[in-house]
Amino acid sequence: MSTHIKNVVRQINQNISEQLDSKHVISFITPGGLVGQQTLIANLALMYGTADKKTLIIDTDFSRDIFPSVFNLSAKYGLADYIGKPSMALSDVIQDLPGRNVSFISSGNTSGDDVKYLLGDPRFSELIEHVKTQYTYVLINTPTFVGDIGFLDSICNLSEGIILVLQLRKVPKKSVYKLMETVKRNSNQKILGYVNLED
Repeated sequence: MSTHIKNVVRQINQNISEQLDSKHVISFITPGGLVGQQTLIANLALMYGTADKKTLIIDTDFSRDIFPSVFNLSAKYGLADYIGKPSMALSDVIQDLPGRNVSFISSGNTSGDDVKYLLGDPRFSELIEHVKTQYTYVLINTPTFVGDIGFLDSICNLSEGIILVLQLRKVPKKSVYKLMETVKRNSNQKILGYVNLED
């Protein structure tokens, strides 16, 4: 892990510690399609796991399934499968990292499903409510914000805290402003701050 990523992870942890109590459902949102966002989430989860805080990552980016390769584990099923198949148990989609106190739910298998529909499904809300009671931290990786703000509504409403992940020199200010306005409209008191992934 680079020194910059380490510093960013420490910054996030400080913001979380200062602004939240007990259980934490935290979403990470970016307007720029930053692969670094997943690296950030993975390292934050591992830091909490090392501190004996049970942590779950949920990947809601259905366009790519990154976390199985990040953790070098296979994931036959994921979030899309769980939401789309009422007979599927939550235990079928949670992958545990051996000895790490960290688990993840991959984005799963989709075939052109509507992202807004999947995240707006009551089964997703029920999942979040359940895992809140099982984990100290629930970290949600969201899809890239590209102008369609519909998918953000349910994520913002279910989150207890939101962190914006940016590259300030590369992302147009207009995109950042639009993203912040969207998040504030849904959850004005939940923004914990932003992190800049530029060195």
